[in-house]
Amino acid sequence: MIQISEQRFLELLQAEDKLDALEACGVDNWNGYEEHTQYKATNEELQTIVQRFSV
Repeated sequence: MIQISEQRFLELLQAEDKLDALEACGVDNWNGYEEHTQYKATNEELQTIVQRFSV
């Protein structure tokens, strides 16, 4: 099990809420939106991070 602080959990909820709001407003239709994939971690990279911190 991975444990995070309440502060970090709140930050993650806020980030998710912000992304949901942006997507609801159509940010995914903006010019240049597809370029975000250049800066995104791959699922494999994220899974490696999760496994590194798993107990």
